[in-house]
Amino acid sequence: MAPRYGADKFYLSTFGLYEFNKYTSPLDKNTFENRAIFGGLLGYKFVHKSPFLLDLSIGTGLGKRFIRIENNFGVTDSINEEILNFPFLAYLSIGYRFNVRSKKSHTITQ
Repeated sequence: MAPRYGADKFYLSTFGLYEFNKYTSPLDKNTFENRAIFGGLLGYKFVHKSPFLLDLSIGTGLGKRFIRIENNFGVTDSINEEILNFPFLAYLSIGYRFNVRSKKSHTITQ
């Protein structure tokens, strides 16, 4: 079904992100970083008569980052910093819709 008018071209969406990273420094320290983010997106679809469409969405969220540093001697610097993140996301997508019928009427002539 193709969007035609009004609010059917707008949409709201949510997103979630979990990320785990491990870094090793030359001083034999391992840094573990966990990040969790949850947020929302607002989008709009620009629909053309042809089967192509353009989708633009922007959004933001709230997340926390937890950091732990340890060295090879078993000593752990338990920083446990809770750093707030406010990511900003912007997406631009180009799509193709299959089975789009032309609005021209087809007549059969004999």
